[in-house]
Amino acid sequence: MNWLKLLMRIFQLTPVIVAGIEQIHTDASGSSKKQMAMDALALATGVASGVVPEEQPGINAASKLAGDMIDGVVATFNATGVFQHDKQAATPTAARSAPSPITSGAVHPSGGN
Repeated sequence: MNWLKLLMRIFQLTPVIVAGIEQIHTDASGSSKKQMAMDALALATGVASGVVPEEQPGINAASKLAGDMIDGVVATFNATGVFQHDKQAATPTAARSAPSPITSGAVHPSGGN
C-alpha cells in the first residue's frame, strides 16, 4: 500500500467531510456531528481492514490521524469563522451560514488530476 498517497488523500478529504456534515446536519450538536464523522471513519477503517488485513497497524495509525485531523479541522473552521454559530439559537452549534462550496476536484477520487 502506498501510505504517502493515502495520507495525502486523508489530508484532502478531511475538510470536505467535516464541511459536508456541517452543511447537512446544521441543527445537530457538535458531539453528534463528531460522532457522524467518526462513524464514517470507522466504516472506512473496517472496509480497509477486510481488504488488506496485513496492513492493520498502518490502518489503525491512519484512522487515529484522521480522527485527530477531524478535531483540528473543526477547531480551525470555528476559530476562523468558517463555521459561524448563532449564539441565540436553542442549539449552540446551529450554523448561520454554510461553508463555501467544495470543488468537484476536491472530492474526486483522482484528486481532479
